[in-house]
Amino acid sequence: MVSHDDQNGFGSSRQGENGAAEPLVLTPPNREKALEWLAVLGAARIPYSLVKPPDGWRIVVAAADINRALSSLDEFEQESRYWPPKPIEDVVEECGEAGLISLLVAVALVFFFYVTGPFNPGVSWFDAGSAKADRIVAGEYWRLVTALTLHDDISHVLGNAAACFLLGIIVCQFLGYGTGWLLIGFTGVGGNMITAWIYKAGHNSIGASTAVFGAIGILGAMRAMAYFLPGTFPVKRVLVPVFIVIAMLSFLGAGHNRPVDLLAHLFGAVCGLVGGCFYPSLRRYRNATAGQLAAVVLLLTIVTVSWHLALRR
Repeated sequence: MVSHDDQNGFGSSRQGENGAAEPLVLTPPNREKALEWLAVLGAARIPYSLVKPPDGWRIVVAAADINRALSSLDEFEQESRYWPPKPIEDVVEECGEAGLISLLVAVALVFFFYVTGPFNPGVSWFDAGSAKADRIVAGEYWRLVTALTLHDDISHVLGNAAACFLLGIIVCQFLGYGTGWLLIGFTGVGGNMITAWIYKAGHNSIGASTAVFGAIGILGAMRAMAYFLPGTFPVKRVLVPVFIVIAMLSFLGAGHNRPVDLLAHLFGAVCGLVGGCFYPSLRRYRNATAGQLAAVVLLLTIVTVSWHLALRR
């Protein structure tokens, strides 16, 4: 509750010569604030009169309503002190380990393409490791991982390697080099899984682009979560990243010999948007060296075991 001495900038009142209190004169600093105060007084059903002299706005409240008016305005100002909320700008580390790990991922993709060669369904790498929907549904879940490491041709692998390097740095600067890449990998696996269960048969895909779109989804969700942390979740802050992700689906191409797998890209992005919502919890472990190393080891183990199962079959 504020007093009548203008300590919150509402205005002032004083005693008249006959001892009666004079009306309260509110002096809003600008037109926007004047409209807000008028709305508050109107909602509280407090009568007022509005004066617009050349030197600014004046809202006059009768002496009998001074206490109610000041109480309502004080409550409004207290509640709106932190509105609209400002996004929390997270402090990120230098690229350092994030850049190194992302570079190693990009180099590993290119090197593995050198080992496997371009897409050839008769080669064991592609026969055993591509994301064949019918085989995944039948239980060959390693394909969800191995398909992310296979590519159609040199342009396909170079495009995905570059995207992994650039997006990986950004994601890992926020989440840590281990947690970030583990989450990106899970989005790729999730995107392949959903795609396989939708098609069930007659669909076969390869490439890291599902995980690339997962990384885009993660970044979109993290940006939205920056507005959620203060306690609000404006819808427009969520929809904008979603629309950006969907718009980008048509720009990241596949190899020359295979069509763009838009459905896998879409579900990779969706998995990224879901995974990015865990950003407030995961960022706590960004500087935990042991945890980041454990995440890297786990990711390498998953890829190695997946290829072991694929080639053993």
